Amino acid sequence: METGTHTIWISEQLRELGHEVIVANVRELRAISRSDRKSDKVDAEKIAR
Repeated sequence: METGTHTIWISEQLRELGHEVIVANVRELRAISRSDRKSDKVDAEKIAR
């Protein structure tokens, strides 16, 4: 998941339900923050990689 206003709360809730949670700060991921092809699908694929 990308960072946002409720990231901490949501990630804690998901962890309590037994999910593995990885929070990515998009500003630190150059491939996403500097991309000309911005979309949720493209961004999700880059975060997954």
